[in-house]
Amino acid sequence: MTALTTHLESLHTITHIAASLGWELHQFSIKTAFLNSILLEDKQLWMEQPPGFEVSRKEDWVLHLMKSIYSMKQASCIWNITFNGTIVSWGFICLSCKWCIYFKSSPSGTVIFSVHMDNIIFAAASSCEEMEAFKALL
Repeated sequence: MTALTTHLESLHTITHIAASLGWELHQFSIKTAFLNSILLEDKQLWMEQPPGFEVSRKEDWVLHLMKSIYSMKQASCIWNITFNGTIVSWGFICLSCKWCIYFKSSPSGTVIFSVHMDNIIFAAASSCEEMEAFKALL
């Protein structure tokens, strides 16, 4: 499994749109992104107890993971699946021609954003209301 990420050209396009239309442009990182990823039921993952965190008298037990953790090879892909499902449920549309580019138009404005791993760059039409609503959702 690999994570879907934005191409550099897509980032250039979003910044160009924001600059040419006078839109607000923001960037932020989701610090606990991979820790919020819910593992799919058909993909069961197990791990040994980390050194120093063993449960006494159960040192030989293994742990069934319910959520993703950092350093898992699948972490970024699992986060992308979780994130995509959430964003789409909020009414955003993923561009069919490019992965990780989403947009949403409403009477109060338009938001377009790009996801690269756990970093988001987004542009919003000059409506502060739409920009703040997007930030609140995230």
